[in-house]
Amino acid sequence: MAQPTLRVIDTAPNDVLNVREYPTTDARIIGMIPPDGRGIIPTGERNGNGVFVR
Repeated sequence: MAQPTLRVIDTAPNDVLNVREYPTTDARIIGMIPPDGRGIIPTGERNGNGVFVR
């Protein structure tokens, strides 16, 4: 069975989705996902609206 993946939505074409070290807006940015990002693998862990990904 294929692992479910996520995709980026509601992000402007000239913007990115920041991947942060911790689920807070002041945490260090460790990566960026483009506005058309797909195939994002969730770990299954959540913190409020935050989703942990690989």
